[in-house]
Amino acid sequence: MIQSRTELDVLLVNIEAAVKVKSRACFFSWVQGVFQGIVAHEGLVCAMPHPGARGLCFDWLGSYPISEEHFTELCRGDGMLHRLVAAWTRGGCMPLAVGAASSLDPAMEPMETTLQRMDLTNAMVHGLAGLDEHPAGFFAFFKLPTPICERDARMLELTVPYLHSAWLRANCERSASADVHRIEAREILTAREAQVLEWVERGKSNHEIAEILSISRLTVKNHVQEILRKLDVQNRAQAVARAIALNLTRNNVFHRHPHA
Repeated sequence: MIQSRTELDVLLVNIEAAVKVKSRACFFSWVQGVFQGIVAHEGLVCAMPHPGARGLCFDWLGSYPISEEHFTELCRGDGMLHRLVAAWTRGGCMPLAVGAASSLDPAMEPMETTLQRMDLTNAMVHGLAGLDEHPAGFFAFFKLPTPICERDARMLELTVPYLHSAWLRANCERSASADVHRIEAREILTAREAQVLEWVERGKSNHEIAEILSISRLTVKNHVQEILRKLDVQNRAQAVARAIALNLTRNNVFHRHPHA
């Protein structure tokens, strides 16, 4: 399945990163970091059976800040995610592309219309088959920058077992911060830095943040550098992950929705 030395290198780097994942923040840093070399995306839904839930529990994470309304629509019983799980199962549990050129079950409503309405085109899904009617794990990638190719499917098929095991560990390991009070951003960051971090979390560029806050791009850059220094991280993805771990933001990156 590996067709070049570059693909092998990307796979090995991601395997090494996957086994180091110990928390949801670490998982976020991985999928927003080197995993982009496997499947570049802006949104990811992770789903697996959850204790106390009759079906799958869906989590949204990524740089694209989906609205709660749209995420709830995706997760409802007749929503796209359940239809994608069903289509994936009928297709032999193989990677499935969803886009303008994709062809799903004719009995299903067109997926591309919904994806376009939510600004989520293109998409690709894959998972691990379970022992009952539900998959052991299921992952849906949204907002791929280019139409899905055969290489994406091959690489995803190779890495989903590692994605699944890392997601299990991320949800089993409870951060110590989960048992303490919420840390106020002002205890670490200035009010302006907290504002900038919130827009970084939403995936905005320095230019976009400058326009939103009516400040110069240089000022935004200086704020970002100060945020990285205070949070002791190297890049924006790590800053968002650290903010999540410390409960510093309103946390638009993660949404959880259990549904039968």
